[in-house]
Amino acid sequence: GTSAVLNLTGSSPFVTISGTNASDFTVTAIPTTPIAASGFTTFNITFNPSALGVRTSTISIANDDNNENPYDFAISGVGTNSAETDIVAVAGSEASVIYSLENDNVISTTADGVQVWQIKVRDGGSDLMDADLLPSILTSFSFAQNAGNSVGTWSDAIQSIALFDGNTKIANGTVTANQIQFTEFSFSVPDNSEKTLSIRLSLKNPLGADAFDNEDFVFSLTSANTTFDAAGSGKTNFAAVVSTNGLNVIDVIATDLRFVVQPSNVGVNATMNPHPRVAATDINGNIDKDFNGNVNITSSGTLLATPLTVSATAGTAVFNNVKHTVAGTGFMLTATSGSFTGNSNPFNVNLQTEFKLGELVFVGYDGQITGSGAADEFLIATF
Repeated sequence: GTSAVLNLTGSSPFVTISGTNASDFTVTAIPTTPIAASGFTTFNITFNPSALGVRTSTISIANDDNNENPYDFAISGVGTNSAETDIVAVAGSEASVIYSLENDNVISTTADGVQVWQIKVRDGGSDLMDADLLPSILTSFSFAQNAGNSVGTWSDAIQSIALFDGNTKIANGTVTANQIQFTEFSFSVPDNSEKTLSIRLSLKNPLGADAFDNEDFVFSLTSANTTFDAAGSGKTNFAAVVSTNGLNVIDVIATDLRFVVQPSNVGVNATMNPHPRVAATDINGNIDKDFNGNVNITSSGTLLATPLTVSATAGTAVFNNVKHTVAGTGFMLTATSGSFTGNSNPFNVNLQTEFKLGELVFVGYDGQITGSGAADEFLIATF
């Protein structure tokens, strides 16, 4: 037959896309019409998968060919996820101090505890651009202690810690000695966008054995310690994210005095040992290590010198010269410093015989109180 011009008879862009995953395919370069005899035209289809795996569609081109109208083509592509998602710290999101009275048993809302850090999840990385149409779905991560962290044992300090998406709590943290783990949640960041997570915590009441006033938390998050759902965008091997050293500092503010080493029973004119120790504490018994004032103690008994005064060091005053000159029972020491005051447990001051150098002591021991039996024993000692 004779050659003829071919006309594409549909409306622009002349290519119709249909089928199961039609929305994943887009005409990005339009064919020209008419097409000269023995000529050709080109067009482009761009594939942007909205899910992983094989994606299929059909393209159809209406024309005036008398026996091949329309032209139909089956097309397919395989959706894969990108690997550009990262996590960064939000500058200035730490607390300056965490007061020792932040003791909520469970962090349930953003009114509980104190915010200690925020991190930002970025789908597509710094430019928020990746090659897929998928969200990034964070499902777990863990914090480790970074250089500069001075709270030696996190589980001695942290009562509760939780993760928030805005005002919505999405996970509780599990605290060990040196890690905090957040698991079993799903935090979805839409394609080519970013979202922020907030971390809030409360402190134990009182603080444990390895957590003290003026110590700080420094958190570290690495790419290796994060998990993203494989159904979404993948992560890049991003640099470690670290909170600011010198912030999130535990702050104890003293409101009273406590005997952290109580007085013990003692003889007249003997030095009390172990030495009574008085600390400036908050209402939970945590020691305020910034307190360095003078502490006075008096006694309901008769001290050799009264009051006794010691300047506190790191919140504690040790009294190594407590002597009573009169015997008695049920005595108490009272500590004062400014408006702070505290009383000790009761103790006794006992009479005791003092032997001088050169004196003899004769001690008899009855081996058996009634009847006959064990021999009596006698001891003579000299000083």
